[in-house]
Amino acid sequence: MDNSVQISEEEKNKIYNELTDLLLRALEGNTMDTGEAQSASTYILSRLDELRDRIMIEAFLEELVQRWHCFQPILLAQEVKDEETQQKESIQNIQNEIQQINQ
Repeated sequence: MDNSVQISEEEKNKIYNELTDLLLRALEGNTMDTGEAQSASTYILSRLDELRDRIMIEAFLEELVQRWHCFQPILLAQEVKDEETQQKESIQNIQNEIQQINQ
């Protein structure tokens, strides 16, 4: 899978919404106080626009989880999504090779 593929604004917005949801759940569940939430929000907002490709997204999420563990679910979901995409690409490559052999 080519992780250097550019990400769309729609993808960035989806990530932002997921991060916001996790942040709110952490506040509601008292696993994060308002000071930490403010720091996390500032961190997210200051970096989200800089993200251009999947490599940057992955690095950003890993750093985010290291600082605030409440964001772990989004990192895990992204890893699963990346793995599924990689498997689909591998299957497609194999199917293409089989088609070439059959020609």
